[in-house]
Amino acid sequence: MSSPAAARPRMLRNLLIILVVLCLVLAGMLYRQRRLIAAYLGYYAVPPPPQMNGHPSERGTLFIGNSLTFFNDLPATIQYLAEQVHEPQAFEYGQETSGGASLASHWYGGGALKRIKAGKWAHVVLQDYSTMPIDDPETMANFTREFDREIKAQGADTVLFMTWAWKDVPGAQDKVSKAYDQIGKDLGIPVVPVGRAWALAQKEKPTLNLYCDERHPNPAGTYLAACVFYGFLYHTKPTGLTTKVPWLEIPEEDAVFLQQMAAKALLDAGQLKE
Repeated sequence: MSSPAAARPRMLRNLLIILVVLCLVLAGMLYRQRRLIAAYLGYYAVPPPPQMNGHPSERGTLFIGNSLTFFNDLPATIQYLAEQVHEPQAFEYGQETSGGASLASHWYGGGALKRIKAGKWAHVVLQDYSTMPIDDPETMANFTREFDREIKAQGADTVLFMTWAWKDVPGAQDKVSKAYDQIGKDLGIPVVPVGRAWALAQKEKPTLNLYCDERHPNPAGTYLAACVFYGFLYHTKPTGLTTKVPWLEIPEEDAVFLQQMAAKALLDAGQLKE
């Protein structure tokens, strides 16, 4: 018969084995849910630049989203493109953006809804957390529907900002695009095909980098998104726009190429005519 003292090491060893197994199981679960965890823990809690470009207002187009919108100041870039061609209808904008935000967090936070009701908006652009179309398209659809109801009640039009796939998730753009297209179809909301333009540019010119890290746009990525939005909002091909934006350093050859990719994405989506 073994003594209690002799049994104690075996008990400790068994407990240690159980603890290691539990840690491995937990690590596997965390790895599988890493994208959602990143969203909820503020993986992208990057504050907007202290000095914003452009001339924001409380009328025109309101952008609701996160760092994919405020990196390099996408709304101001669209405004600058419109100013340089002297569009008779000036582009005015506001933005309600915060790092890592989803449409759900914007809805419960209340700030976006206040901006929708307080401003004089023609369009309200909705941009969800970048992996939500892959991880939880149903939740994305539900909160798009909630926002769409409030936006239309104010007499404005809802617009969906189709984002791009993360750099380290190859092949994910089809899922992102499908989710945005399906929600747009179900609710009768137009979709700005930025993600498709992004995929086209990568396919046609893989040496041109559009990311500043694994997820966010570099100046070229923001310029591409701005060209797509410009073409959508002004119903015209974004070719021939200025290739020089003060806060975006892009070679002219690349800027011209990105204009062409933006135009192709809009044409393919049936939002422009030849």
